[in-house]
Amino acid sequence: LIVINGIFLIPTKKQNSFQEIASKYSPKKSIEKLADSIYAPSLLLLLFILGLILFHPLIIERTSSATLKMLKIGGDIERTYHFSSSIRSEIPSEIIESCKEEENCRTTKVKVIFDIGNILYVKGHASEIYALPREKLWPIID
Repeated sequence: LIVINGIFLIPTKKQNSFQEIASKYSPKKSIEKLADSIYAPSLLLLLFILGLILFHPLIIERTSSATLKMLKIGGDIERTYHFSSSIRSEIPSEIIESCKEEENCRTTKVKVIFDIGNILYVKGHASEIYALPREKLWPIID
């Protein structure tokens, strides 16, 4: 691992005339020869491979979920919301826990996928995804 890091991290620079003459008479270390010959192309190849790995769907899902959780705007965090009974028709019945006439209604615990803007994307118990009107829902903080 140290050798691989050394190959990628040893900088290559142009030698002045004195260094060029001195390098003819002094033996160069094999790792320096290797680094001089493959430094730039291998670094680009390494960055390309890392870019491909980072764009793998499983890795993207985990990193984006962790980021959304940290920002508290999604990433499968569990929340319960309350809403007015007048908008009951806009909320799917599968996620309504209780609702009485002329009072506020309450959702079951849902997993918030994405909570930004006017639409709230949540996942119900059957793993179905619902888009809810964000401005009409209020989170219940336990």
